[in-house]
Amino acid sequence: MKLTDHKVQLYLPQSLYDFLRQAARRQGASLSAYLRQLLSLQVPGGAPGTEDPLLRLTRNRKGVGPRDGSRNVDKYLYGDRSR
Repeated sequence: MKLTDHKVQLYLPQSLYDFLRQAARRQGASLSAYLRQLLSLQVPGGAPGTEDPLLRLTRNRKGVGPRDGSRNVDKYLYGDRSR
């Protein structure tokens, strides 16, 4: 957990708690992580800071990445670090 994260407390009916706990277990995640994932799906455009860098390659390109994307994937993901 980061210092900028906020703790939230809520009350759930037992049936909903049991359902969420079992679903989280099936995903191999904690209940907190599972709830964060579910909530992030409800945020338009995804939760801030959760964008997949690989998907950034195709933005504004009609689903097609750079022609040399596989050869220069590190350059596109992390930028030019040769300096």
